[in-house]
Amino acid sequence: MGITIKDIAQIAGVSTSTVSLIISGKGYVSGDTREKVRKIIDEYNYRPLRSARQLASNKTGNIGFIISDVHLSRSEAFYSRILLGAEVEAVICVNDTTALGCLQQLREQSRRIPEDIAVIGFDDNYYASVMHPPLSSIYVPKVEMGMAAMKLLKERIENRKQLCQTRVIPVKLVVRESSMQNHII
Repeated sequence: MGITIKDIAQIAGVSTSTVSLIISGKGYVSGDTREKVRKIIDEYNYRPLRSARQLASNKTGNIGFIISDVHLSRSEAFYSRILLGAEVEAVICVNDTTALGCLQQLREQSRRIPEDIAVIGFDDNYYASVMHPPLSSIYVPKVEMGMAAMKLLKERIENRKQLCQTRVIPVKLVVRESSMQNHII
C-alpha cells in the first residue's frame, strides 16, 4: 500500500489535520508548512484514495445514467442496481418520461428527491414542470434540431459525394427542485 496522510504528517512533523487542509485547499496553513508538505506529497507521489474522500465528504460522486425508456422494473438488474441501493447521488434519464418512472420507483423505495438522490430528465417536456417534485431537465430545441436535420438531408440528397457532417445544437439545463439539494447543479 502507498503512503498515507498519516505518513506524510509524520515525515513533515505536522498533524494529519494540517496535511488534510493542504490537500483540500481549505483553511489557513503557513506558506512554509504548506510548501514543506507539498514537497513531500510530490516526492512520494501521494494520491488521496477516492474511498477516503467519499467517507470524509459523505458523498460518493457517482452519477447513474438511465438510457432505456422501457418502463422501470425491479426485475431488471440494471435498474435494480441503480435504484435499489446503489450509492449514486444523481440519475440522469434519457428523457422526461423515463425520469417520471424513475421518480415513481424511488418514491416506492421511500427515497427522498432531491435529499437522497437527484433526478434529471432530458427533453424538458411540459410535464417536467408539473411533476412532484418539479423535474430538472435538459431543454432540447426540437424545431431547430429538426430544421437542421432536414437541411443536412437535403444537402446530402443533392450532393451524394458530400461527406457526412455534424451540427451542434445548443441545449439548456433547466434547473428545478429534483436536483437542487445534492448540489449536482
